Amino acid sequence: MSPGPSTPAPSPQLLDQLRESIRRKHLSLATEQADVGWCRRFILFHDKRHPNDMGEVEIRAFPTDLAVTRRAKPPFRLLRTRSPLNGDQVGRTG
Repeated sequence: MSPGPSTPAPSPQLLDQLRESIRRKHLSLATEQADVGWCRRFILFHDKRHPNDMGEVEIRAFPTDLAVTRRAKPPFRLLRTRSPLNGDQVGRTG
């Protein structure tokens, strides 16, 4: 018998893609955990929407909410450098 038609492997989830990107850059485990944590908070803040489905105003709403409502220091370093939001190709399709 020949094997059935193969189904393509599902693409990795966004946070898994972020982890792989961080590991390719040989960053520390602590950096990976911190960045994944911030991205998880970002995704939950936007009701689990993918960053590719958001506009600039929605993306900027997260650090603004942190600074204004929660009085926390926004993760600007993450948003500027390794984020899937800045063109690092994590989570990008096509």
